[in-house]
Amino acid sequence: MGVGMDIVIMGSGNVAAVLGRKFKAAGHTIAQIYSRNAAAASELAYEWDSESTNYKTTINKQADVYLIAVNDAQQAIGCARIIAQGSIGRMAVLMPWRNQGVGSIILETALVYIASQGWPLASLSAQVHAISFYQKHGFKVVSEPYLDAGILHQDMHFIFESR
Repeated sequence: MGVGMDIVIMGSGNVAAVLGRKFKAAGHTIAQIYSRNAAAASELAYEWDSESTNYKTTINKQADVYLIAVNDAQQAIGCARIIAQGSIGRMAVLMPWRNQGVGSIILETALVYIASQGWPLASLSAQVHAISFYQKHGFKVVSEPYLDAGILHQDMHFIFESR
């Protein structure tokens, strides 16, 4: 990672604070802190002379890097992997955190990163039960159902020009 990158930190707990301080000390700019806890995000934003938000629709989409912080119990609550040419894989959110916007934030963050790389589309293999979640975010089904590890999946694409 080169010096001078603009970073958005997703979360305002202890891990986010430590990561932000390390990146700031390394010469990077913390452009924004997003958190559902507006007061905590605002406190970190003041420390780092940056912006804060608790609305996912106002997350800075021009940053170079987006970090998703774990909760204060040091438990990862969700993840996604991005590999070559915009393929999203291994997206998951722990059961107690589902239907609270965590998956949406992870997916939207992944889409921002993929778009910043200039890739024309994002692709993923969705478990059939999760297809409606991805469709709400603009993904379209592009394959017939197939078995992967004994679970029905379908391929999906998000084309950036259609956004």
